[in-house]
Amino acid sequence: MASRRRSSKLLLFTVPHSIRIFIFLCLCIGNTLCVYYADNGLEQTLAYKFLPAKERREMQQEILNLLGLQHRPKPKTHAGTDNSAPKYLQDLYESLLDEESGNLKVDENQGPIIIEGEVLSKMSLNAINDSDVIMSFVNQFSHRYPHSRHDRDKRFWFDISEVLPSQTIMEAELRLYRNLTKSKFDRQQAFNATIYLLADGEDSEDKVVQFVDSQMLEDKEGWIMFNVTAPMISWVAFPSSNLGLYLSIKSNDLGK
Repeated sequence: MASRRRSSKLLLFTVPHSIRIFIFLCLCIGNTLCVYYADNGLEQTLAYKFLPAKERREMQQEILNLLGLQHRPKPKTHAGTDNSAPKYLQDLYESLLDEESGNLKVDENQGPIIIEGEVLSKMSLNAINDSDVIMSFVNQFSHRYPHSRHDRDKRFWFDISEVLPSQTIMEAELRLYRNLTKSKFDRQQAFNATIYLLADGEDSEDKVVQFVDSQMLEDKEGWIMFNVTAPMISWVAFPSSNLGLYLSIKSNDLGK
């Protein structure tokens, strides 16, 4: 097993009504590991080994008997930034779960997988299907960049120290969720969102930005995806270079 080449796919995304950002991490360790997802109390969602369906049902029944319950309780869920990443992963997991085997399985004959309005691409589904471990990392830094001109410009930073240099990053995606809000302008506006990598300049106190990816924002609510594979590879190889990402959103119509 030590000689087995490990691969990973990282997906980054935000959640509605917030500027919280999460890294969606899929690690390939083996072909037989089944997992379930749970919050570890450190603002991370981890995937743990999943029991076969029969053993899982037996264990669930034993726990219910110990608690004197007839069936599993269904607590009310409350939307919020702290549980949005686990909720996304849970929805994804339930969409791909094969009840008989307890494995995550992508059925080619199955219709499109839609998570919170987003249709997952075939590439993403294949990466998820081939992965064994999924983790989410919460954004640790979120406020206006000191030299930004607009409140729309934000800096984000993620602690990805748990990703090992020996693990090959296949792809990394930054996912932003856009909510449509009422504008003071009657006509529709076109926006351009650009992601930059923050890096040290010539002076130790100076910081520069390097272009990573850019997307036009359509006039609709939903997920926006950016390719951030190169920054993620750089951060894993050189941890001290991880100064975060810088998001700039400008209006094309108004030239702002």
